[in-house]
Amino acid sequence: MSGRFVKVWGVTGLLVAMLCAGWSFAQRAADIIAPELLLPEQSIIYMKTDGSLLHQAAFEKTAAYEALFASGLMGKIEEIFKTMTPAGQDAEDMTVAMKHIEQNGLSIGVTVDPPQQGIPQAWGVIVVHQAGDGVELVDRLVAKIPGDELDIQNVTVRGRDIKMAMVPDSPVEIGYWSEQGHLMIAIGMGAIESSLAVVDGDRENLSVNPLFKRYSTETDVEFHTTSWLEFETLRNMFGGMPVPAPAATPDEPVTVNDVLVAVGLQNLNHIAARGGYNGPAMWNELIVDAPGEKTGLLTLLEQQSLTLDDIPPIPMGQNGFVVSSFDWGNTYDALLDVCFKVAKFGPQDAEQEIQSGLQQMEEELGLNVRDDLLAHIGHVNCIYTDAKQGVFGTGSTVLMSVKNQAGLKQSLKHLMNKAVEESNGDVQFTDIDKDGHSLTLMQFPKFPLFSPAIYVGEDWIIVGILPQAVEATLMRLDGKLPSWKANDEYKAAFDALPKEFTSLTAMEPRGTYQFLISAAPTLVGFAELGIRESGSFPEDFEIPFSPADIPPAEVITAPLFPNLSVTTTDENGVHVYSRQSMAGIPLLGGSDSGTAVATTGVLVALLLPAVQAAREAARRIESTNNMKQIMLALHNYHDTNNGFPPGTIENKDLEPEDRLSWLVSILPYLEQQALWSEINMKEGWQADSNQFRLETVVPTYHHPSSTRHVTDDFHGVSDYVGIAGLGEDGPTLPVTHKRAGVFGYDRATKMRDITDGTSNTIAIAEVNDGAAWGAGGRSTIRPFTEKPYINGPDGFGSPSSRPEMNIGLCDGSVRTISEDIDPSVLEALTTIRGGEVVGDF
Repeated sequence: MSGRFVKVWGVTGLLVAMLCAGWSFAQRAADIIAPELLLPEQSIIYMKTDGSLLHQAAFEKTAAYEALFASGLMGKIEEIFKTMTPAGQDAEDMTVAMKHIEQNGLSIGVTVDPPQQGIPQAWGVIVVHQAGDGVELVDRLVAKIPGDELDIQNVTVRGRDIKMAMVPDSPVEIGYWSEQGHLMIAIGMGAIESSLAVVDGDRENLSVNPLFKRYSTETDVEFHTTSWLEFETLRNMFGGMPVPAPAATPDEPVTVNDVLVAVGLQNLNHIAARGGYNGPAMWNELIVDAPGEKTGLLTLLEQQSLTLDDIPPIPMGQNGFVVSSFDWGNTYDALLDVCFKVAKFGPQDAEQEIQSGLQQMEEELGLNVRDDLLAHIGHVNCIYTDAKQGVFGTGSTVLMSVKNQAGLKQSLKHLMNKAVEESNGDVQFTDIDKDGHSLTLMQFPKFPLFSPAIYVGEDWIIVGILPQAVEATLMRLDGKLPSWKANDEYKAAFDALPKEFTSLTAMEPRGTYQFLISAAPTLVGFAELGIRESGSFPEDFEIPFSPADIPPAEVITAPLFPNLSVTTTDENGVHVYSRQSMAGIPLLGGSDSGTAVATTGVLVALLLPAVQAAREAARRIESTNNMKQIMLALHNYHDTNNGFPPGTIENKDLEPEDRLSWLVSILPYLEQQALWSEINMKEGWQADSNQFRLETVVPTYHHPSSTRHVTDDFHGVSDYVGIAGLGEDGPTLPVTHKRAGVFGYDRATKMRDITDGTSNTIAIAEVNDGAAWGAGGRSTIRPFTEKPYINGPDGFGSPSSRPEMNIGLCDGSVRTISEDIDPSVLEALTTIRGGEVVGDF
């Protein structure tokens, strides 16, 4: 592993150790100093969590406490973790430490000091509450960190005994010490001295910060967590600094403020979040503070308000839904305006390129996206999952209000015809009539598992994954099916929240927990099986937990109530309010019937093979698209360089296995110009100068079925290789040899060299043992050497272990061939001038 990784993991381990220190002797004296008095006033980033002990009484009033703790469920779960925690002093220290943090909390403040000379000084402080006696335990934990690059020293600063270390190859220091009942950890440039200046009163502390005062004001909610990210100070500090921009000149520089104005963030002051308890509910708030006129991106916050009366008809017993106000046309205008304003800072032709791109898009689509499509859609949007029509999200439905039915229908019809034309029949649209309503089915002949449906009415456009979901929505609009109405629980929740909003998220959590509890016996069985197979526990080990220990579902779900979250906007910005009993997942469980859980289980068993087949089909299509992109890049490379790239980048000082690969050569043709320009072409793929670049995971080189994104030494993987002919010596054969393939270590193949025909010659193929994409040699070019050629010893084959693989032919097409293909046919396809006659394959 490189030195860079050792440093990163060493520092990370140090921080973890310090955060998990010495809590068994925590001080709880009444005169312990308040944590905010130890943090800097100008904390750009701030986070404080009080810990559970301070708010235990409030928590015990919540539905979450009654469901999890009063039911006895959490006690059983804690027993499992205690039993499965490895024995030893280190494990015990970590367990006690984490418990202390959960009970007593911690505070974090990060700030940036203006530069006196050189660069700005960024530093921060972590205060672990009431853990002043934890320094010795930190020492023990730090001693366990692997590596020796963090040299802990004992120093005295302002009369304090400090344990400190410098992060290697940087001006960043880390120090920790006991301070008036707390454990303090300072990190950053000059962090120790700056932190102690705050403690000693030579610098202002957080208690005088306006944001701290604002978010410390007492309310009906008992808040236990507060955090913010403050932009105003940074803007005031660095707004006048120039930024590197092509349009900048010495006389007219482009500043940070210029960029902020262009994107519309000049009014953004801070983003804050806080959470707490409000009676039986867990309460969370998110505040985006941006007072004044909104421009650019901030105009997206200004949406027309909605009320409950604006919610369209949705299914009875709905587990969850989202309703939002969002003007698509105005959003398009705002984003386009930002693009043109930012382009003014770029090259001279940047604005023209954007305009040309828009014009090209409209020519290809045959319509104006803004005027012919988005302008016809209203601002009310609703999404929900109709559990009565489909399981695991297949009943998902979207409704959007309509401004102009005729115009929207015409534009959608045009786009559908365009899609059919461009897909060569892989997508088809069929109009059907349902009770006097005209629906359009979207069908995929090669992937016939789903048929999404679209309906455009006078008031709503409805899109559903399944046509039944769309038809049911139409029946609700016609009054033929009952629609959701707020019951007493929802009304109680709405009464605690603003009556007007720009978005509303509603979720019924009981279905989630009913499902999970019903599945618990099976989950416990799988857990025992996994533990047994892992080999990490004794053979006779058993989970100290029986399915019988789980309380009845009704005991856990009875205290719960619907979760609601609303977003409001005003002249000061955005405020999000969330009122929850417990978090839930809308797609789990049923609607309003206990039998839905059992039905879901049966449907899962029936649909699992089909779902797996659908997933694999989608991955095969994605892999095909990857290979088409690689083949297109090869052709573009050939057009530019009069030949395909050699299998390895020329370097006479290195063996082929140590050189860079042909996949590096085509990066600029895969929109990876920036990555390509940073690679040192004079060095090999394992050189330190290339380590960081070649760790990049290039999506086009990754097969979606492959579980390996990086190698053991952190290099990005390719699941596609170039074909190097037949026989072990294939990569070294001259281009004129009858067994030569498209790729060789030290030669470039031209189109005219492929006398067997480009439609009969394989250039690239999938492999099931992908290796580093930057590496020369077998990692990225391979010959066929031993039968069976597919899913055999050469590694050719799909990572999904299916009995076929995709190949890319020299004409740019991608085909699928079976592992049962005649070996002689595959051999003929492998060579570029073997002279064989290749029939159908």
